[in-house]
Amino acid sequence: MASLDGRVALVTGASRGVGRGVAAALFAAGATVYAAGRRIGAADLPGSVNAWKGYERMVDDGAFTWGKPVWEQPLWRWDAMLGAGVRAAFVASAHAARLMVPARRGLFTRGDL
Repeated sequence: MASLDGRVALVTGASRGVGRGVAAALFAAGATVYAAGRRIGAADLPGSVNAWKGYERMVDDGAFTWGKPVWEQPLWRWDAMLGAGVRAAFVASAHAARLMVPARRGLFTRGDL
């Protein structure tokens, strides 16, 4: 892979599989990598890869409820997660495109496929 020094990459789905591999390869090629994924803490990525581990609202009435079965999860959680995820992808893509189009370079890809 050509050197990516000075380039910035945002990789979603970087917790495992192809997304994790893409984040690691981009970092190895010199890019500054920002990674997102639901299990990003366990992804074993280089320490300087900046990561966001996902959804914050996992506590209800003082109890950690994220690990409960889906049938015990509140419906609002699904709506909030879906809305946040779709909005985040749209906003990030719009901001990236504003930089990529004038520069006539860049790439959008999904790492979680």
